[in-house]
Amino acid sequence: MKKCTNVFENVNMYPRGEINMNKHLTNYKPKDFAELLGVSVKTLQRWDREDILKAKRTPTDRRYYTYDQYLEFKGISNIT
Repeated sequence: MKKCTNVFENVNMYPRGEINMNKHLTNYKPKDFAELLGVSVKTLQRWDREDILKAKRTPTDRRYYTYDQYLEFKGISNIT
């Protein structure tokens, strides 16, 4: 079996993201994140271009968003 050296090779972008130990999704595809925020994917792309809400990028340059970004957008502090 080949050993993964890239951290993101182990990250699967499931349709609703990944679930961490606190039962929160941690990574969201743009479509799912847009649905969560009640905006379109095109709006997310525009916000990314305009530095309003920057998307994270995978090594293959695909956009994704995190639960922390959701909390930040909603104005909620993520205290663990």
